[in-house]
Amino acid sequence: MTSTRTPPTFVHALLLSLLFAPGAARAWVPSSVACAATATPDPEQDSDCDGLPDHLEDANQNGRVDLGETDPHKRDTDGDGASDMTEYLAGTDANRDAFLSFPEPMVFDLVRGLDSERGELEFNALLRLRPRSEGMLLQYAPEMEYAFGDGMAAELELPMENERVAALKSALQFTFHVDPHRRWAHGIQVLAEAKLREKETELALLHIGKVRAGERVSLISISGVQGVHARQSGDVHAVGLVNLSAFYAVAQQVIVGVETNLRLDDALAFDWLVMPQAHVQLNHHARMQVGLGAAKGGPSGVEPMLSTRFIIEM
Repeated sequence: MTSTRTPPTFVHALLLSLLFAPGAARAWVPSSVACAATATPDPEQDSDCDGLPDHLEDANQNGRVDLGETDPHKRDTDGDGASDMTEYLAGTDANRDAFLSFPEPMVFDLVRGLDSERGELEFNALLRLRPRSEGMLLQYAPEMEYAFGDGMAAELELPMENERVAALKSALQFTFHVDPHRRWAHGIQVLAEAKLREKETELALLHIGKVRAGERVSLISISGVQGVHARQSGDVHAVGLVNLSAFYAVAQQVIVGVETNLRLDDALAFDWLVMPQAHVQLNHHARMQVGLGAAKGGPSGVEPMLSTRFIIEM
């Protein structure tokens, strides 16, 4: 039997990400900035003491909060618990409650946040290492996500195993409702995947629900049905899918949580995944997620799994 070796470049990137996460989290916690409010006009005046000068928050100096601006008289314009300065450093929208866009499950991620705005663009890649009896398996999935309208997004993904393309995957996502107080939201996702080696085509329809409990806890559910068509035999099978995740914000740039993924087919074959994980905001446009868990469903039965996802938002 020909053994497969995990490309060392990917292994090194994965290990470096584990070492880099704690330092990155500390580096992006903003330091306190003294308030510069004065009784006389000052180009560096900071009326709300959030660390951002008034002229940056009200760029056109018209006294209104226009598109792309924040309120110079409120430390937290959108009221989500993160100051305008914190969101500026993190690269998030200070006029939009961040819980709807982040966090999201690492392994079974969304196309975009449920409150996505037209023109948002994201590139990300998921890496998973799975030790097996026949050798180490590296799964690598680069993808591109684009919001073509408010609350509407599409993605293209190229799942790979070691250095071989394993499938072609695409998805559409639509948001139905966002609570005005931004405590809950829901929508749907449609997934299509053509597996090359197994010669199967999969089509799934999923409901997405998000609930925030307090300022730090987010609960997410993704559930629905999947049809699997074997292209050679013509057989069609039905599968039930459920992904349940819970997250807790330990700091403005650091979130921890656990993701569970359950799969039951019409032959009563049951697979599962449990993935504790941490999410870190690295800079204005980059995030990293790291997790260590286990999955059942491969030829080796229960397998440990080390995962990381790198995200660049434009």
